[in-house]
Amino acid sequence: MDILPIDEIEGVDIIKGDIRLDTTIEKIRGKIEKADVVICDAAPNLSGSWSYDHARSIDLATSALECARKILKLGGNFAVKVFQGDMFPGFLNKVREYFGKVQAFSPEASGSKALRYM
Repeated sequence: MDILPIDEIEGVDIIKGDIRLDTTIEKIRGKIEKADVVICDAAPNLSGSWSYDHARSIDLATSALECARKILKLGGNFAVKVFQGDMFPGFLNKVREYFGKVQAFSPEASGSKALRYM
């Protein structure tokens, strides 16, 4: 799923839509009833202001969390990329409300934090 048009990928159903909209959730449900895993690699367009970009990253990750909550099977997994900053602990606590195991990590090739929820 992407908000912008993307190239076709063989064997992949692509949905153009905004994860914040119920119409997009309906498009997803038209393809699958429930998902085993939701992986979100979305990132905001960068402005160059770390605090602004961090806040937008948290907002986007929160939208991905809400989308995942609507389409995941019970016991499903969620992974999302998040820029770390002062809002990160609050986001992490929000995720803990919905998932039994929450793990934050930074991939070696990246300076941003990534989260994995199970």
